[in-house]
Amino acid sequence: METMPKLGVGIVCAALWLTLAPPCAIAAPVIICPPTHGYVQGPFAPDRKAARHLFDVYRAALGPDYQSRAPVKIIDNGASWEMYEDHLSWDAYGRPTHLLGGGGLALTIDKCSGGVLSATNQR
Repeated sequence: METMPKLGVGIVCAALWLTLAPPCAIAAPVIICPPTHGYVQGPFAPDRKAARHLFDVYRAALGPDYQSRAPVKIIDNGASWEMYEDHLSWDAYGRPTHLLGGGGLALTIDKCSGGVLSATNQR
């Protein structure tokens, strides 16, 4: 019977913390997807990890000759993820500079459906 008072105090403390804690400390923003009647409900790319996996799948589908080691930049656009390979070059002083039009794969992936909204690939 010793554990019952401790358990009750723990429940009261947890309830008090949930009541007083700021909303951002409780959970990340929830993605609300429109209903998909007759289909599995999304989101299918709710976080950066899922979006990166989808990017890697599409990059691998380009074929075995496509061996890009470029780092992938991921930008949260609210309802979608924008991802692209970030190609860097070095100037005469050894400082990294971004190449404009440096090529590579770029995708915009919808968070709810996991579908590709736009894709470009320059070699």
